[in-house]
Amino acid sequence: MEGVRNKRRKAIKTTAIIILSIIVGVLIGAISFCLKTGHHHHLGTDIWRSRTGYWVYSSPTVADGVVYIGSVDNNLYALDARTGREKWRFYMVDDIASPPDVSDR
Repeated sequence: MEGVRNKRRKAIKTTAIIILSIIVGVLIGAISFCLKTGHHHHLGTDIWRSRTGYWVYSSPTVADGVVYIGSVDNNLYALDARTGREKWRFYMVDDIASPPDVSDR
C-alpha cells in the first residue's frame, strides 16, 4: 500500500513540474515575442529606443518625465521619458561620458 502511495506522489510531483515548466516556457516566449515585435504595450510598460550620433557611456538621468543622456557625439539629449522622442539636444565642446546632473535651480 505504501509503495502505491509513493508512486502516486511521484507521478503527481512529476506532472506538476511538467505543467509548471510549460507555463514558464509560454510566459517567457510571450514576453520575448512582445519585446522583439514591439507589442510591449501588452505588458503594461512602454519600452522605447532612441539613437544618438555615437556611443553612450554615461548612465541616463531621469527628472520630471525627461531622460537626460550624454553621448560621445558631443550632444546632451533630453528625451521624453514616456515616448522616447527627442525634446532637444545641446552640443558640447567635448564628448559626455558621465551622467548629467539635473537641478531645479
